[in-house]
Amino acid sequence: MGLINVALMRNTASRLGIKEISQKGDSIYFYIDSPEITQIKALMAKYKSRVKFNDKQKPYISVALTKHQKPSVLMNEVIGVMKANETAV
Repeated sequence: MGLINVALMRNTASRLGIKEISQKGDSIYFYIDSPEITQIKALMAKYKSRVKFNDKQKPYISVALTKHQKPSVLMNEVIGVMKANETAV
């Protein structure tokens, strides 16, 4: 069941324009070329100061893990927030 969940998460992330997801230290990095402002606002509303956005050479959104939070749980949450706040094309 875990492999199915990972595949679904990767598929959804790809559809959202997320090119890469990685963990560095206590943060998860979501590399995305063109995040929507509604997505960034929604993430900031939910995660407050745990969110950072960098739109420089390799744009990303990072979200810090809480003390006992599993990275896979945070990844699913962030992707869910981004999906719920994407604008219809």
